[in-house]
Amino acid sequence: MSLTKEERQHIENIIRANKWYTYEEAENILKSHWDTSKDGEYLTTKRRQIQKIIKSDVIGTYLEINKKTKNLSVSDDDWNLKKIYGWSKKETYYLGEENKNGITETLHVFPKYDNLFQNNLEKSIVLSSFDEDLGDIDKVQMREIYEKIVNDRGRGKTPYLMTEPYLFALKHEIERREYPTKRLYLLPNTPKEIISELDQTNFRNNIPKIIDKLYTSFFSNVNEEIKTYNRAKSVEKNRCTDINNFLLNWKEIYPEIIKKIEQKFSKDLERFKDLLNKIDHPFIYHIDKNNEKAKLLKKYSPQKIKNVDNSVLRNKIKNSVYSFEKYNLEKLEIELSKEDKFILEVAQYRHTFSNKILEYLKKENCDSILIVAFENIL
Repeated sequence: MSLTKEERQHIENIIRANKWYTYEEAENILKSHWDTSKDGEYLTTKRRQIQKIIKSDVIGTYLEINKKTKNLSVSDDDWNLKKIYGWSKKETYYLGEENKNGITETLHVFPKYDNLFQNNLEKSIVLSSFDEDLGDIDKVQMREIYEKIVNDRGRGKTPYLMTEPYLFALKHEIERREYPTKRLYLLPNTPKEIISELDQTNFRNNIPKIIDKLYTSFFSNVNEEIKTYNRAKSVEKNRCTDINNFLLNWKEIYPEIIKKIEQKFSKDLERFKDLLNKIDHPFIYHIDKNNEKAKLLKKYSPQKIKNVDNSVLRNKIKNSVYSFEKYNLEKLEIELSKEDKFILEVAQYRHTFSNKILEYLKKENCDSILIVAFENIL
């Protein structure tokens, strides 16, 4: 299908408005720390897995699994969570004429953040070798126009060519997987595991000891889960702190410039510092351990269980412990999801605010040392 003059011009405008990366260029950025002064790899996901993530995103996007019109049965609450964590769906797709039977697998489209970029022509775009096989004519035409504009056919050795907004979203997706902040990997003790603790001679006389052991282990595991979460949360906190420290430290060297930034973006800065203050507080999930143990011991006190059969008693205690653990883990998952939403809000605002500062520094032709110093913390 041939393009009209206006359609072609629009595509050219998009291509020129975006900064493009080959896969090799993107991979270097993906693995590097946000703070470029730090050595070593920040993200360690291997090339094969990264390309698998991109492929799944490309095909899932083409099949529109991230469109509400294709997921009418999903509730609004669940859809809002998908906007934060991405869309996963089992689909059958075909790659070219040779792939007659199709491939069935679960695809995942990760969230994009195009609204964070100043120019509305800056979009999350990835051109891939799968576009032609999928029959994605729009992508194929864009690739052809891109190659003519840059006079660089077949740029790069890998089958991907992506824009900066796409690379930004991809890095956040890989980071989310390596520093998980959504999925709660901790599971309650299974009924079988609980029964095994109760399956001992004279277990009635040891109920307080058994309950204490089960609950102590559970509370310890929850605390470890929260510590892991807070380590992931600190990644975003550190990024915000770097920007705040930049304004504080460079104010002594370039007081007039930093003062102008503070005045020009006073409302943005106020909001940014408010978010920084909030994210500085670690996530806390409180369970009154002693009270919970006391309630269970009271429920199964010697006086209350003296006429209860051993088998029945074991099942009752098993159900109580399992229900308690399951309830608290579900509640913890919900609280972590809320916290994740806040962290995403901070990340989005930080990116928007830092872009405003960088654009201002460049527009005012500030000292290159200052510009480079700021770019190094983005």
